[in-house]
Amino acid sequence: MPCDCLDLLIKYYGVKLEKISPKDIEEMILEMLQTSIDANIYKKEVYELVQEYCNEGLGIMGIKEIGEFGTIYCQFEKEPKKAIKHLMKVKEGECINALYRNDIGFIDIVWGENDKNNKGFGLKHIIEKHGKEIKQLGFEVEDFIPIVVQFGNLNEKESDKCRKVYESKMFRFIVESKYKNSKKNWLLTAFDLRKKPPKFSGG
Repeated sequence: MPCDCLDLLIKYYGVKLEKISPKDIEEMILEMLQTSIDANIYKKEVYELVQEYCNEGLGIMGIKEIGEFGTIYCQFEKEPKKAIKHLMKVKEGECINALYRNDIGFIDIVWGENDKNNKGFGLKHIIEKHGKEIKQLGFEVEDFIPIVVQFGNLNEKESDKCRKVYESKMFRFIVESKYKNSKKNWLLTAFDLRKKPPKFSGG
């Protein structure tokens, strides 16, 4: 990581850089490149810096943004497929604002957890418990989730203030609107709803 590039950013923004998100870094660098002639000397370096920090979920001073679910990755707004692939790679944290639905707004995708009894939540739970049935529908998980989130209909009978259940004849997904008393829309689970054929019990 080029020190001159960091020095330039700190000089340009001063105390604002004490702690900052990767999304803010990108916006500030773009502004700096548009308004500062000197910044163009480091154009390649600053874009590399953005990519490095965003991929690691780091602030400009090398401080990871940590939330309730682990590292916060904010570079995947409205890019759920990329967000899901990233979480499948790093296997921790959350991608905020990765999903969007008009009646809900932004929805975060969290890696989550899943135990040996397939009890859990988030992407890990979806993959380990429902991954095979999703593939039987003809989808990869990173394609299935964005599609169902757009096309599911609200099941008002099974929903409440903190949990919204959406479904069709083939699938269901659930969005939680709180986490530990804090307002937060995040994907709890998503799965195939098709009826499974009864198991044959031969005589």
